[in-house]
Amino acid sequence: MTTYASLRDEIATLLGRPFEAIDERDVEALALRVFAWQRAHNPVLARVADASLDGREAQRFDDIVGVPTDVFKVARVACFSETETVRAFRTSGTTREVRGVHAFCDLSLYELAAMRAGARWLLPERAYACVFLAPSEREAPDSSLAYMLARFHARWGDATVDPFVIHAQRIDLDAVKTRVAEAVATQTPVAVLGASYGFVHLFDGLGASRLVLPAGSVVMPTGGFKGRSREVEPAAFHAMLQEHLGVMRAQIVGEYGMTELSSQAYEAHREGVSPGVFRAPPWMRVSAVDPDRLTPLPQGEVGLLRVVDLANLGSALAIQTADLGRVTAEGFEVLGRAPGATPRGCARALDAALSGES
Repeated sequence: MTTYASLRDEIATLLGRPFEAIDERDVEALALRVFAWQRAHNPVLARVADASLDGREAQRFDDIVGVPTDVFKVARVACFSETETVRAFRTSGTTREVRGVHAFCDLSLYELAAMRAGARWLLPERAYACVFLAPSEREAPDSSLAYMLARFHARWGDATVDPFVIHAQRIDLDAVKTRVAEAVATQTPVAVLGASYGFVHLFDGLGASRLVLPAGSVVMPTGGFKGRSREVEPAAFHAMLQEHLGVMRAQIVGEYGMTELSSQAYEAHREGVSPGVFRAPPWMRVSAVDPDRLTPLPQGEVGLLRVVDLANLGSALAIQTADLGRVTAEGFEVLGRAPGATPRGCARALDAALSGES
């Protein structure tokens, strides 16, 4: 009998293998089984799948239907009851915007996926002085970023130091300077990780001064500037990171993740991948689809990004984003959000998801 626990254990075993030992055929076979199980246990996903597949079973990997991110704002996307929820992450949004909710009955796959991809592309050293430009789990218990960063600190950081330097929406600039100075003195690499807007607050606080991080340091900005008072273009933002932190572009590792997912992709500089190109772990498959039909596009064509994430066991295996991008031989590129209204394909899927709601 297929159960959540049996599928979780299979996925965990697969995630624990060396990346090069994970066969895409195993990923696809397991994904089809997970999708079928989720369809039987998740009414919202079932409605989206039934509308897209006309009631048919998914026979091929490309048949796996993505649940649009907007659905998480208006419906419960889960394969378990509310009483089994152990954590619910919420999208950032603005104060007037409905926030999406991703509920979890178990965080073991989330943590395993984060640690495996983080060790591969972001944090190759044995230890770091951690400086996190984000609120802590205590201040933001519904933040998936805070949860992931706390796990990183437990693995790579100093347990005696609080790495989070944003409190009550204000940055503790003295704490940043002190930790960097201590790291320079001991030649310990620094991991400056956090939300992109947190880095802008850091730049504002530093003014004309700059920090010079020790060799081996890494900088990871994630997320955009939606709903923030200031927006910075990507090229200018990277230039500011290099100027204020004394790092090279190769030390800036962009992350692609979202509240509705359980895994993350990264700029894979360490593997010779071009800047701005993300590489996903082998249990996470990213494709570009036609905005109207939501069907896969050939490599190199621009469409909406769809992500299949085996670690998303308790919610929806495939997430249909509104991010424009293209898939190349190197990985995938993100070209911004689709302009205007919700793309027609996503709107139809949203209608299907709500068709059984009272």
